[in-house]
Amino acid sequence: MIGFLAPHLVLSEGIGTVRERNFEFLDEWKAVQVPQRFILDNYTPRKRDNVQPIMSRLEGEGLATRRELDEYYSLKDVFDMFDASCLRSVNAAWHRSVRSMKRS
Repeated sequence: MIGFLAPHLVLSEGIGTVRERNFEFLDEWKAVQVPQRFILDNYTPRKRDNVQPIMSRLEGEGLATRRELDEYYSLKDVFDMFDASCLRSVNAAWHRSVRSMKRS
């Protein structure tokens, strides 16, 4: 017999490894900054308790199905897709504002 490791030490090490591989990127992740001029006052997005906003956006834009989000993509993949979707929206709003200023 080589030795005995206490179960709580093994579990702690396992949890640390899972956190490192799946969630460490969140320590440095920053949300896409939306310029204040594109944010409406007194606007509250519609939401439901059982639907996560990130998943709803990705599904709504056809970027991923619920099954793909559950089974295939990592959490980092989901955040990367969400960031890309947010950037597309901010860039589209910026282009619309530039076009409307040119018309004025």
